[in-house]
Amino acid sequence: MYSLNIYKGCGHKCIYCYARSYISRLHPRFEEPSPRVRFKERIREDTRRLSKFIRLPVAISNSTDPYQPLEKKCKDTRFALSILKDYNFPVLITTKSDLILRDFGIISEMDAVIAVTITNLSSERAKILEVNAPPIENRLKVVEEFSASGINTVVRIDPLIPGWNTNERDLRELVEKVAEAGVRRIITSVIKVRYEFKQLLEEIYAISQGK
Repeated sequence: MYSLNIYKGCGHKCIYCYARSYISRLHPRFEEPSPRVRFKERIREDTRRLSKFIRLPVAISNSTDPYQPLEKKCKDTRFALSILKDYNFPVLITTKSDLILRDFGIISEMDAVIAVTITNLSSERAKILEVNAPPIENRLKVVEEFSASGINTVVRIDPLIPGWNTNERDLRELVEKVAEAGVRRIITSVIKVRYEFKQLLEEIYAISQGK
């Protein structure tokens, strides 16, 4: 599988993001994202070159959300998808943004899997964890529309943070909600603890305990 991170940094400002800890060395202002230099030219060249070999699936994006707010202006994700579609590359798109619905027409013509991150159903908690990410109800709308169209749609309950979003009743409710929206596959993983957000984790634990 190929990995394509379209932007440098991410504007969603999720406090559990593990990517900032290793990307920050190359991009110190991780939460002030920017487009990649010559991106459109490079993605066109690379896709044409790789198409001569086996067309492995392209994961978009493992470290930065391809539909973060910057995409509204730059449209680099939309451009990349149009090029990948022309060369018949399968794609796995991971996002927590309803902006992906803008590109429904392109994605529906591709061999695509859509993975939508929903960590819990509480809007208040989601806003603490994922500061600038779209509301939960918007993400559920994404799940509903893509599932209804027959496009492979996955929900990521990721990360699981013990004491924050691991309550059995809440998890059951979340699973039932996304199942009602048409999802048949759910994946999870536990939080990847990094020293630099230890204090932030302590703060959300304090909130979860009502302190």
